[in-house]
Amino acid sequence: MKTATVHAACNPSDRKADGSVVIKLRIYFKGKSRHLPTTLTADPSDLTRAGKLRTGTLASRADELVADCRRSLAKLSPFTLDAWDVDDVVRWLRRDLGAADFRLDFLTWCDGFAASKPETARGRYLNAIAALRRYLGAQTLDVNAVTAQMVDEFVAFVRRDVSANAARDYSFALRTMHNAAKARYNDEDAGVIVIPRSPFTKLKPERVVHHGQRNLGTDLVQRIIDAQPESRAERFAMDAFVVSFALMGMNLADMYAAAPPRDGVLEYRRQKTAGRRADGALHRVLVPDCLAPFLERLERYAPEGRWLGLARRSKEAVSSAVNLGLRRWAEREGVEPFTFYAARHSFASIARSLGVEKATIDECLVHAGDLQLADVYIERDWRILWDAQAKVLAAFRWPVFASSGNGED
Repeated sequence: MKTATVHAACNPSDRKADGSVVIKLRIYFKGKSRHLPTTLTADPSDLTRAGKLRTGTLASRADELVADCRRSLAKLSPFTLDAWDVDDVVRWLRRDLGAADFRLDFLTWCDGFAASKPETARGRYLNAIAALRRYLGAQTLDVNAVTAQMVDEFVAFVRRDVSANAARDYSFALRTMHNAAKARYNDEDAGVIVIPRSPFTKLKPERVVHHGQRNLGTDLVQRIIDAQPESRAERFAMDAFVVSFALMGMNLADMYAAAPPRDGVLEYRRQKTAGRRADGALHRVLVPDCLAPFLERLERYAPEGRWLGLARRSKEAVSSAVNLGLRRWAEREGVEPFTFYAARHSFASIARSLGVEKATIDECLVHAGDLQLADVYIERDWRILWDAQAKVLAAFRWPVFASSGNGED
């Protein structure tokens, strides 16, 4: 009669960047093995040179888990066990031991989830985790203590402490991490539901858009193109705005980091969605001739290897300077204040008013979208996006450009 064996294992291939390793239970039965992750993590100090657990508290806890598994298997009839394979054994252990004794520190789980994300997508999760710790005033939180009431109170806290937009973004980031934990530890096929709650189901916070983030309309965009600001700071801000608008609403962060275009085409990966698209958010935008006077001023002081002079300062400093310049110009012109992001809103809205398809606009903006595997293999026809870009730019009058060649305003 075949018997199943269970022991705790630390696989070197599972080692994280900090040197820690998740302890797994190795179940061996009928010539096959499976590994069940536990909530125990061994630090480098807990391991011998050979990668084995040192004698101590952690090793004792791992031994207790192994003993629990053996007691659970002892409940089975030998005839039942003889008819099963290793996957049946795993399902039994999950069902018999899982729900009652399951513990998971949600904050620790979230830390690991965020660390696994690309740098471009990591910030939104880290901000949400930091806000949750501030709300709790604690460093631990059992995953099954996350309730709908707690989520509602957290959202209200962030609205007061940060902003309504942050409340929306943080709560949805937490929902993503909570759902990932459920997908990781629940096994619905085996009837093992160790995280039963869905506290974010009813969470539908209203999207709040700042008044500065709006469609400016064709007339106001034309005024911005024609503007002759009185100060260098405003000129800098207006030039950056016009370039963003003409390049399909290119984000300031991407303009900041962009390398020079080649043969009139700017290729970059949109930082905000690079980690959420199978194609890495690759984008190619035509750099039209009508941008020449705006680009000459922005390119004048560009650092080596960069395209625009925005990179002379930090991204935060550039963002503040641009939005301050736009606000000052708007106030003097009697226009409702707007932010740099209005260039993106305006490009999308004007494109739609000119008959451009919504799907094409989504691609122009490099939204996260629902990219299918086929989309990665199908060669993209950039001309479709460039035609949409040209259609928008053709709706405006652009200045005639003659290079000054002397670097003076």
